Amino acid sequence: MRFPGCEECDRLWSEYAQATFDHVRSEGKLKLAALQSDVAAVKPLTRAMGGALHYRESML
Repeated sequence: MRFPGCEECDRLWSEYAQATFDHVRSEGKLKLAALQSDVAAVKPLTRAMGGALHYRESML
């Protein structure tokens, strides 16, 4: 829950929102690479998505 006027709450919410965006974006890129059979891109994108997910989950 966010409290109006709470700078710490706003900062944490912004960080979580960015982490969520990064995770969803990297997941989308990974799915696109898989659909295009871009084998060279799948491994680094899998790592990036895993890192973004880990960071997002660490904020909970």
